[in-house]
Amino acid sequence: MKFNTRTVTLTMAALFQVAAVAQADVIAEYTAGHADIGLANDGGGFLHYHFGTGAVLDGVTLAGEEEFAPADAYVRVGDAGIVNLPNIPAYTSMLGVPAGTDVWIAPQTQNPLLPFLGFATEELDPSFGNVAFTLLSMTGPGQFALWATDAFGMPTVPGGTWGTVDGIDSSDSFSLPTGAHNHFNWGFTEAGLYQLAIRAESQFGGLVDEGIFTFAVGDLTEGPQAVPEPSTLLLCGLSAFGVGVQRLRRRKAKPIASPETAPATP
Repeated sequence: MKFNTRTVTLTMAALFQVAAVAQADVIAEYTAGHADIGLANDGGGFLHYHFGTGAVLDGVTLAGEEEFAPADAYVRVGDAGIVNLPNIPAYTSMLGVPAGTDVWIAPQTQNPLLPFLGFATEELDPSFGNVAFTLLSMTGPGQFALWATDAFGMPTVPGGTWGTVDGIDSSDSFSLPTGAHNHFNWGFTEAGLYQLAIRAESQFGGLVDEGIFTFAVGDLTEGPQAVPEPSTLLLCGLSAFGVGVQRLRRRKAKPIASPETAPATP
C-alpha cells in the first residue's frame, strides 16, 4: 500500500496542533492583583471569577478584565501571606488554632504579593435584589475562615459565621445588595489544597449557581490539574481531517465600577 507523503505530513502536523491545544488547556493560577467572585445574569446565573486589569494569572499581568468559570482557575495563597496568629480569643476561636500558630491569609487590603479577592454583584441590576453567598462545604487539610477587620483590628465575620471550625450549615451565608463590592480576609490554618463549594442566589429573578473554588495554600503546594475531557480522543481522530477545537474557559468581562467599601448586608 502506498502512502501519500504530503498527506501523512499534514496529518502529523494536525495531531501536534491538537496536542498543543490540549496541553494549553490548563487551570490558570491566580497569584496577585484584584479579583472578585460574582454572580452574573447569564441564562439563569453565572458564578465566576472576575479578574480585574492588573491581576496576575500564570505570571502574566492582565491588560484587561477577564472572567473564568470556577473550575478554570485557582487561587494561590503563597507564603508571603503567613501571619503569626495573635493571642486574641476572637481570632484563635474563629480559626481553631492556638496563639502563635502560623496561618496563611489572603488579606482584605491589597498586597502586591498576594491575591486581593472579594465578592461583587456589580453585574446585576437592582431588580434582582440582594445576592446570598453560601458556603456549602470545604475540603482541605486545615480550617478555613472568612472575615473582615474592623477599625479596632478585631474580626467581623460576614453573616456571623462563614468558616469551618463550628461546622458548615445554612448559617454560613451572607448577602450583598446588587451593585456592591466587598473584600474580606481569607484565612487557612495549614498548607495544602482547599476546595470551597459556594452557592450564589439572587433574592428575586431566579438567578442561582454553584461552583467549587480552589485555593493552593503555601508556596510548595501543587496546584490542581486539569482533568482530560472525553472529547480529547475524539479530537485526535478528527485532527486527521484538520479539525481543531479549544474549550472556552474565559470571556471578556464587562466593565464595572469598583465601590470597594460597599458594606455587606447580613
